[in-house]
Amino acid sequence: MTTARSVPSQITKQLSNWNRCFWIWNGLHYLLGLYATVGAVFIASQKTLEHTWLGISVAVATAALTFFKASAKANAYVAAWRYLNAERICFELNSNYPEEKLCEAHKKGEEIIGKVD
Repeated sequence: MTTARSVPSQITKQLSNWNRCFWIWNGLHYLLGLYATVGAVFIASQKTLEHTWLGISVAVATAALTFFKASAKANAYVAAWRYLNAERICFELNSNYPEEKLCEAHKKGEEIIGKVD
């Protein structure tokens, strides 16, 4: 059995950063979406117009959900992470895998993320 090669620290840090960004954008997407949905249902169920502040905040949450494109950004970060992580595993397990190919995988991951920004 071969011993895994040490992955350059820049790659492991970037994987960690992309994973964190995925969770932040994904969490923001679901948080805003849930708030907008529950708030809209609550407002629709009321017979009075006493909750003006809630209506405004639901509108802001809905606009933010659209403006930030949180779902698309989360998907881009996780796609980049998956691509680079697969290449990282190949690098670790194959002693003939060149470091330059790992750098190219990093660039490709950045391009995946950049298409959404």
